[in-house]
Amino acid sequence: MSIPQGNVLQQLLSLELFTELLTTVPFIFTIIKPYRGMFIPVFLNCWLAKNAMQNMFNDLHRVMQRSQSAMAQQLLVLGATLMCLVFCGACGIQHLQRGGNHHFGVFESLWFVVVTFSTVGFGDIYPDIWPSQLFMLFMIICALIILPTQVEQLALIYMERQKLGGSYSSHRAQTEKHVVVCMTTLRADAVMDFLNEFYAHAKLQDYFVVLLSPCELDTTMKMLLQVPIWAQRVIYVQGSALKDTDLTRCRMQDAESCFILSARNHSCNADKDATVSSVHWPCQ
Repeated sequence: MSIPQGNVLQQLLSLELFTELLTTVPFIFTIIKPYRGMFIPVFLNCWLAKNAMQNMFNDLHRVMQRSQSAMAQQLLVLGATLMCLVFCGACGIQHLQRGGNHHFGVFESLWFVVVTFSTVGFGDIYPDIWPSQLFMLFMIICALIILPTQVEQLALIYMERQKLGGSYSSHRAQTEKHVVVCMTTLRADAVMDFLNEFYAHAKLQDYFVVLLSPCELDTTMKMLLQVPIWAQRVIYVQGSALKDTDLTRCRMQDAESCFILSARNHSCNADKDATVSSVHWPCQ
């Protein structure tokens, strides 16, 4: 099996390999009697577990291809990163303070790290030797570098989810009635005509309308969907009716019916009248 050029060097320079060497190689020296009391930072293995969990989530996201799952996974990764920072800080400060005048217990170490990272700083517990102070300075710098990166990725996923229009939840699909309207082009006049005609029937007042279109919302459509009478009834989903994943986001299998609206850009009145009428069929 051929190895891509540069892949071996990338693995040798990775932080994962450095962490594994740092937490495993020192065990060899503990065989020698003078080094049996050597301190080994085994708590750094939590970062390896966090990276393994993140890789597993990335593979799961590729299979599911859902923006909602990506949002939940990124939240879990952010929580795991914060837990790793707190755990490493507590273990490190507890060990280093063994050489100081005030020894930290497990709860005191955890309390000090949480108070420090939250920028509260009560001052009731503080390191009194320079190695502990230097270690906490290093941990604060790491937190200022790692956490904003995770939050930025979470914000990008949220913006992408808003751009795609989200999805119609399965809980609402089971408890409420809805119809799916597929459109190749989003035109405010065509949408308004359909909504006015659809909700003109008294029996359809409790139905929700899910708009499925590959086009992005323009300013006119955004203003239309923000009107109170439509904001509570119309849900926009960006996608294609030819993709099963987008149809699943609209809960097509639970919809009462499906409508297909064609564009009204014909000059001939006969063609225009033909395209005004929507194609409709029941889904159940």
